[in-house]
Amino acid sequence: MRKSLFLFIAGLFSLGLFSQNQLQALYSQGKYEDCLAASELRLEEAASDSMALFFQGLCQIQAKDYAQAYESLKQAEKANFQPLPNCQVQQALCLAQLKKPEEALQLLEQLTENGFANHTLIQQEAFAPLENNQRFQSLKDSIHRRSYPCYYDPNYTHFDFWIGEWEVYVGSTKVGENTISKQEGGCAVLEQYTTARDYVGQSYNYYDPADELWKQIWIDKTGGISNYVESERKDGYLQFISTDHSRPASYANLRMTFSQNEDGSVRQHIEQQAAENQAWQTVFDGRYVRKTARE
Repeated sequence: MRKSLFLFIAGLFSLGLFSQNQLQALYSQGKYEDCLAASELRLEEAASDSMALFFQGLCQIQAKDYAQAYESLKQAEKANFQPLPNCQVQQALCLAQLKKPEEALQLLEQLTENGFANHTLIQQEAFAPLENNQRFQSLKDSIHRRSYPCYYDPNYTHFDFWIGEWEVYVGSTKVGENTISKQEGGCAVLEQYTTARDYVGQSYNYYDPADELWKQIWIDKTGGISNYVESERKDGYLQFISTDHSRPASYANLRMTFSQNEDGSVRQHIEQQAAENQAWQTVFDGRYVRKTARE
């Protein structure tokens, strides 16, 4: 079966039909032996094919043949593989496994100085020999900050007091559960609300640098939609106003306030404003209690 596959791939190469994307597909599917064989077949046709050299090196890493992998990756670099940083970080990985920590760290420092911003690659298990090295930890921190800037910007972290797994109470009665999580590299907050009465809804919350305001869009299972815009912000506190919502026309605006309590719980207070007399009326006043706090 494998021989037939190799012959098929070789035929595609000879016709110019086997693409770099197909090497990527074999590798992504975990078919490392097939990917390595395909890379080697390609290199018989074109010894300086940078992509084939790169995937040859990646497959050799999977086989833990770090010396050969390093040579393949160096050849890929000489053949002008792009993006070069992705190739060099794999070289550093090989150097770490070959017990050459200083060379590995120097290469990683060079990458960091040049703006390398792929934290996923630096998290590979094969970097384990460097894990206890302070220089390596500092490099990982720098790369993480560059890869995920929202985690370190106080504008984007302002709503972090709402992040968590919550039980939601009105008075002493539990009315639902809510999971609040960071998304998109920490640049957004996702709310997933459920109740025992089968009412569910989600919201997407985000800081908009265009006008420097937090915003929320809420959608529930009934088709209800509310678009909120920040009206006030301070430590442990965020208030939204919605003039764009699907509530009856008799209500002009919605006001939603989140405030952190001293015990770490969070109050969510939703009010609606009557169009006729502009009076605010509470429609929801809930207290969020962390699930871990009740276990």
